[in-house]
Amino acid sequence: MRCQWNLVAPEGFHLVLNITTFNTEADQDFLYIFDGNDTTQKHKEMLTGPHFGPTVVHSEQWALSLLFISDGSIQEEGFKLWFLAEANPGTEVSMNSSGHFPKTLVFFLFLILASTGAIFLFTRSHRIGGIGTWDGFLTNPFHEQ
Repeated sequence: MRCQWNLVAPEGFHLVLNITTFNTEADQDFLYIFDGNDTTQKHKEMLTGPHFGPTVVHSEQWALSLLFISDGSIQEEGFKLWFLAEANPGTEVSMNSSGHFPKTLVFFLFLILASTGAIFLFTRSHRIGGIGTWDGFLTNPFHEQ
């Protein structure tokens, strides 16, 4: 199985990715994290096997790409992560008069259960048309193949 996700922040922001749980088959299942959306470059981070404690990755660009590769032979717990768009230094972000953050402040919650029947949950706060995009592979865990 090969899954790729491209996480994109709005202009003036970078991404902060927090991997809270990670347990895959060691040396057979890999999560690669790339700065930007080019997965042919050197990765920023690579995880495999059981991993203890949170891992935090900050993008240097406006995007991060995640590439998960699994042989599918042994199913472990998988991984869970969340990410958010954080303003670059010098980008002014403030609450408006209604007490809500402006549309350019984006908070993402991204939960991935990486297993043979993968389930992906993607939500974001506020109604932001076109800001913050996700594209990737989604399998239907209830569809028998």
